Order: sequence, then structure tokens, then C-alpha cells
Amino acid sequence: MFPEPKYIPSIEIARLAVSSSWQNGRKDNLHLGTELMKYIITFIKEEISSKVGCRFITLHALNDKVSWYSKEFCFESLADEKAENPDEETQYMCLDITDNAQREEYYEYVRKNGNN
Repeated sequence: MFPEPKYIPSIEIARLAVSSSWQNGRKDNLHLGTELMKYIITFIKEEISSKVGCRFITLHALNDKVSWYSKEFCFESLADEKAENPDEETQYMCLDITDNAQREEYYEYVRKNGNN
């Protein structure tokens, strides 16, 4: 029905690092990286995407952190990129932040009223 888009609006988390002394709950059992990511994702979903419209949050994860982003936050790795560049130290990952209820509401509106 709709042509494939060439570009999909997204917000990239360009840099995020936590000192090793603060990783894995080493200080006060606080998982600082996890808490930062939760805050960032929530802020993007609630404050930014509702105003500017974006579909994904993207990042380049260090290879040893890919499973953490996947398990903790449901980011998906683009496996094709890793196959094409096996020597890269990072993998491109994305998180779909679409509000499914809002999307279904829109689709229902289009079904009832047409595309105009």
C-alpha cells in the first residue's frame, strides 16, 4: 500500500560510557548504566518522539555489550552488518519505539476513512 521509505526518522545515542568502578552494581548496588539507559529511553519516548516523530533509537554497541542491550532493553542487532564487517568492534543496533496502540488507532482511522 505504501512505498518502502528510504529513511526512517531515528535518534542515535552517540556516546554512553560508565566508569568500570561503577559497572555491574559495584558501588551501592547501583547499576548506573542500566539506570542511565532507562532514563534516556523514557525521555526520548515521552519528551522527544512525541514532538518530532521518530521511529527508532539507534546506537553502535561494543561487541561485548550487544547481549546487554538486547536483554535489558530489547535492542535488535542488525546481523547483516556484522556479517559484512566481521572485524568491526561495534554492532549497529536499533530499538523500535513506536506506540503500537497509537499506530493501530491510525490504521483503524485509515480503514474507515480512506487515505485522505
